[in-house]
Amino acid sequence: FSEGMIPGTYSYVDKSPTWGSNPTSDHLMSTRNFSIFHDGAVWNRGSKLIPLKDWQTGYERLRVCYSNDDKDKNCGRCGKCLVTLLLFNVMRLPVPCSFPEPLSKELIANAKEIDELHLEALDTFCKAGSVMPFRSEFMQLIAANKKRLTVHKLSAHGLRKTGEKLKEIFGRHY
Repeated sequence: FSEGMIPGTYSYVDKSPTWGSNPTSDHLMSTRNFSIFHDGAVWNRGSKLIPLKDWQTGYERLRVCYSNDDKDKNCGRCGKCLVTLLLFNVMRLPVPCSFPEPLSKELIANAKEIDELHLEALDTFCKAGSVMPFRSEFMQLIAANKKRLTVHKLSAHGLRKTGEKLKEIFGRHY
């Protein structure tokens, strides 16, 4: 192959990317014999689903999940799956068979630990309006995960402080 394509995670209008891949720098991974092309930064995640639904094979085999142990399946419960299922629901698109089940109260209640990036996306949806489906369930999920992440950050801070104290007591090489 002489070229590779990296699908866009963020659109140009999104705030600065938190992942290593972005439309500004991906091409810098190109070599003289292999060029890298960043694709899709013109559209956000939701607007990519609309033309995809017309490509039946691609739509039914859509994979967004990186949390599932079976990498060829969507778990339906991680942050990325929940945001995608919410987009299907809001845009009134059918849920592809590559997802184990459609969005429901039970699915949200059984969601996995949600990372900060996807919590922020879900929080943005909740703040956008009260007509959002399962809004109260998502707000409970967001609150529980924010609390979990706060405790995690405080624990990490405590460990860092303990490490600094040990270095003071025993020197740099304890």
